Order: sequence, then C-alpha cells, then structure tokens
Amino acid sequence: MEFLRRLQNRIIIFDGAMGTMLQKSGIKPNECPEYWNLLYPEVIIAIHKAYLNAGADVVQTNTFGANRIKLKEYNLEHKLEDIVGAAVSNARKATYDRGLVALSVGPTGKLMKPYGELSFDEAYEVFKELIVCGAKNGVDLISIETMIDLQEIKAALLAAKENTNLPVVCQMTFNANGRTETGTDFITAATVLQALGADVVGANCAIGPSELIKMIEQVNELIDFPIIVQPNAGIPQYISGETVYSLTPEEFANYGKIFVELGVNLLGGCCGTTPEHIEKLANAVQNLSPKYKEKKLITKVSSRIQTVAAGKDFPTVIIGERINPTARKVLAEEIKGGKFHLIEQEAQQQVEAGANIIDVNVGIPLINQINTMYNVVNLLQRSINNPLSIDSNDPKVLEAGLKAYIGKPLVNSVTGEEKNLDIILSLVKKYGAAVIALTLDDKGIPEKARDRIKIAEKIIKKAQEFKI
Repeated sequence: MEFLRRLQNRIIIFDGAMGTMLQKSGIKPNECPEYWNLLYPEVIIAIHKAYLNAGADVVQTNTFGANRIKLKEYNLEHKLEDIVGAAVSNARKATYDRGLVALSVGPTGKLMKPYGELSFDEAYEVFKELIVCGAKNGVDLISIETMIDLQEIKAALLAAKENTNLPVVCQMTFNANGRTETGTDFITAATVLQALGADVVGANCAIGPSELIKMIEQVNELIDFPIIVQPNAGIPQYISGETVYSLTPEEFANYGKIFVELGVNLLGGCCGTTPEHIEKLANAVQNLSPKYKEKKLITKVSSRIQTVAAGKDFPTVIIGERINPTARKVLAEEIKGGKFHLIEQEAQQQVEAGANIIDVNVGIPLINQINTMYNVVNLLQRSINNPLSIDSNDPKVLEAGLKAYIGKPLVNSVTGEEKNLDIILSLVKKYGAAVIALTLDDKGIPEKARDRIKIAEKIIKKAQEFKI
C-alpha cells in the first residue's frame, strides 16, 4: 500500500489541528464540527489544501467525532453516512494526487466497562460503523487518535483490522507524567497496540513536544516499530477565558530533528497547530531519513498500566498459579457460589510474594465458565496491576477472558493437538496475546526429546502462519 511504501523511505508529515482552524473559521462552541462537512464543504476543503500546501503528506478527515454516540449529542446520528461521505469527498477534492487521506477516528466520549457502561462489543460496533463507511468512501488509511482508554482503542483497532485491509495508525493521549488519564504508559500502549496489529503507534494531543520527547527517551531502548507524534503547540494555557498555545511555528519545528533522532518516523501537529506550524516542521525534517531499529527478540505482556518483559537481557519472570480450583476444594466451592474473595486474596498475596504475572483458571465442571472467566478477569484488573495469564483449554472461555482483558495477556496454553491448535492461535492473534506452547499432541507427551521438538516446530510453524 502507498502509505506503507512511503513509510519505508521517508519521514511522513501529517497535518495539524482541524479544530483550531475551524475556530479560526468561526465555528461556535455548540456546533457539531463534523456537520461542517455538509454545511460548509468549501471551508473544510480550504483547510485540507492549506495543510497540503504547507507540506503535509497525509490529511485527516473531519470525522474525529463522527461516531453515532458523539453525533447523537447533536441529534445527527442519522446523518453519519452523509457526514463521513462528505468528509472523505472534501479531503479528496483537496488532495487530488498530492497526498493521502486518513479517516480520523476519535473516542466515543463514554467510559468503557468495568469503569463505565459502554461494553466492548458496543464500542466495537460503533467504531465498525464509522470505519466501514470511511473505507467504502475510499480513504487510504485509518487514524485512530486521542484515545485515553486502552480498551476503547483496542475495540477501534480490532474494528479496523477485521473489517478493512487498510493500514492503521493508533495514537493515545498522555499527560505530562507520561500516562493516559486511565493510567497507561507509552510502552504499555505500544506493546498492546503493536500486538493487535497497528502499523504505527504514537501519541497526540494534551502535551507539547518537549514533554513527548522526555516520554519517548525513557522507553527508547524498547522501541523497534514505526512511531508517530502529533503534539500540541505547547501545553494549553487559559488566559482571559481563551485557550492559548505558546509555541510559535519556528519553536514547534525545532523539535522535529530531535524526534527523528529518537526514531520517530511520522510527525504532525494537534491542538494549536496551524499550516504555518506544519510548513516549518516539514522544512526542518525534509532532508532527514527515517531511523529503523533492528527487531528485538523480547516477549512482552501488559496490564493496563504495567509491562513485563522476558528475554535474555531481563530477569526471570515468575508466574503465580494459585488461582486454580484443581484439587483446591475451598476455592472450587467459592467459585461455584459466584464468590471471588479468595481469588482476589490469592492474587494479591502472590503479587506481594514477587509474582510478575498472575495465572487465572476457573475450570470447574457444571458452572458457566465463560461468565466466570469474564467476571474474574474484570475483578483482578481492579485489584492488582500485574498482567494476567488466561488459563483454559476451552476456546470460548479463553475468548471471554481475552475480550475482557485490558492489555496484552498471556494465554496458557496451546498444544500440538489438532482440534484446538488453529482455534487457539487465531484467538492469540486476534487479541494480540502472548502464548505458552506445550510440547504434547493428540498422543500425549512424547517420551523422546526429538519427538517433543517436532511438536514445538509444528506449533511455531503454525504460529508463523498466523503471523504471531
């Protein structure tokens, strides 16, 4: 695809703020920005042209809030397809053959379960509707941006990957302390999103370039994938009732070379940036080449707020496996009764004892293991910060845990048994998990090492077919 081809050879420049330019064009606080695609297409086209003339390679459609939940606030949810169609058309009229068009996908504005009422499946469908509409109208790529909830961006990314063949750029929004409002740090976000299939991962909005540089410097050694940054023109300040961004175009552009030196491959702007900011930025990096690092053999798993790395350069990872009702009568009876106090206690005690990852197994006959796994995973995500290992040989139970999980989990486990090998690896791929492989097959555990190696090779080959 053209976007991915360009990404290999040069620094790609994204556009700057749409909202800032709409404010300059006279939009009122109570107006729907996306509705301007239909009401004032000439304004939107002019904004896109201004960014293209400034040196942008990619313009993002005026669809940041064009999902049915946000549009409903303006009683415009029935206009979704018209709005998205007009937005893509406006961008295309501006670009001709000069640039690429990215579908901008912003958050729903609703909190996801377990902290809010929006379920994963509901969020997925909301994003799917917008993304499919954008793809049908001919965008070149999907730009999921300004997300603060790892579970919400996971739903959006899966909706994009499962319903289009387009490249996907994912950006979360971080505070000056290097975390999102829901506690996710950059390396955790990148670990999860890359595993889920994002082509580019990065950060936009909320803070300025100096704060983003500090954040990327802290995790630079773990980064081996394309990165995008679209900072604000400085941290916003409220002066005389107005939001003011302090960085001039020249000051903003001065950070471009620093970002490229750190391995950032795509640059643009967010709130407070204008075509002038993008022009100075494009000029500052026009003679620079992208810096790609060699892929590192590191296995990473993550909770919402914490990443655990395993490999030859890292300490041994300890997995606590006491949440397993096998031969534990008291724990089994509590789970049967729908009570999880002992599970929560076991998890906390294992963390205190030094476990890095907590394994979760609810394998009891004659209970609804699917609901139980879902509820236990949600409970433990509120109780501990450590990553979880989802432990079941039932694919439906595994998927319930994977869907509920916020982060990159470990799956325990896959074997060489034909009946579940493809099914479990497909779930591992879909939800971006890591997986433990056991060297046994339909005949059991082979006595000879060479036969166990053959099973290992079979599992690895199959995993590679799934691009795991």
